[in-house]
Amino acid sequence: MGKLYIVHTYVRGKTDSAMIYFDHASTSRPKPLEVLEEIAAYMQTIGTSPGRGSYALADAAHELIQEVRSKLAHLVNAENPNQISFTHNATHAINIVLKGFLKQGDHVIISGFEHNAVVRPLHKLSSDGKITYDVWHPNTDGFFDLSLLEQMIRPNTALIVLNHASNVLGVLSPVKEVGVLAHRLGIALLVDVAQTAGIFSVDFANYANYIAGTGHKSLLGPPGVGFLYVKDADTLSTLYEGGSGLHSLSLFHPEIGPDKFESGTLNYMGIAGLKGSLSYIEKYGMDKLRQNIMLLTEQAICLLQKVPGLTLYGTQSLDHKVPLLSFTMKDFFANEIGYLLNQQAIAVRCGLHCAPLIHRRLGTLPQGTVRLSLGHQNTYEEINHFCDLLKGLYG
Repeated sequence: MGKLYIVHTYVRGKTDSAMIYFDHASTSRPKPLEVLEEIAAYMQTIGTSPGRGSYALADAAHELIQEVRSKLAHLVNAENPNQISFTHNATHAINIVLKGFLKQGDHVIISGFEHNAVVRPLHKLSSDGKITYDVWHPNTDGFFDLSLLEQMIRPNTALIVLNHASNVLGVLSPVKEVGVLAHRLGIALLVDVAQTAGIFSVDFANYANYIAGTGHKSLLGPPGVGFLYVKDADTLSTLYEGGSGLHSLSLFHPEIGPDKFESGTLNYMGIAGLKGSLSYIEKYGMDKLRQNIMLLTEQAICLLQKVPGLTLYGTQSLDHKVPLLSFTMKDFFANEIGYLLNQQAIAVRCGLHCAPLIHRRLGTLPQGTVRLSLGHQNTYEEINHFCDLLKGLYG
């Protein structure tokens, strides 16, 4: 087992000493101290909207927003920070693409990893008779066959949607390989990096036309702020229109990014908090944080494999994993395990995780799985305790 780096700049609540939190795939907790400091600084020293006033504080707000925009552009390897638009979350970003890009008669291919953030808007478009879509399924280990993807492509295939990592299996997908194929065939690619941005490289701007992410998971920021990378703003129509601070006499919304996709007032507090979490990640280094969290994941895999009656899903190869493990236990419903763990002050996620496609593939419907998702501030001791409790369920 490698060395675990200890990071101390986290804010813990009064009940943290009594609770073990293993639900970071839902939202990271606790947040770095820098997040709270940046939110407070924005509220106390700026507290205005950017670009909508002829005074110094409006300029300061604009500079803060642009700084965070630039950090996100660097994260995805975008050529221009203005290719990054702020959204409410990854779901909002995905809807902008699906409803702004797809035309009547288009065909879409999605991976079997996809979240309902993709499946539901696509199903709505399909039910309305606008588009058709097919699912590119992985095998039960979570690996995809690129030759099967090629066979699914039709003359009217306009878009491929690929989740960078399954929020059920915790397995990475072949984004760059799919990007090369899509580019060769002239098909657009949308990548969802909600589960990976912040601990894994998501430098996909050379491979993807669109990248959707959120701030509150592995980016360690607050909820209510996400982002969308758009290679070419002309390829998307707007999801909605409104005030932008630009060309106010025009009845038409701006056609250039990022303003094209940022109608109305943004979540400036959330963006300020995201500045704090991005600064935290830069300070400690993404590689070091990932090393921490994957060492914990390795320990969890080793111990869970020794629990009687427990079935782990997806490959256990660390080369293809994110810090997320799903399992079931013989003679127990997933929600029952969650309830019993909650009695011991351990927080896990149980059920279908808003991703029914992969559960159908695994045969884990309708109960779903127990999901253990780790943060780099978790400890070996917490994982040992967790696995000992699971063993104790069988007496």
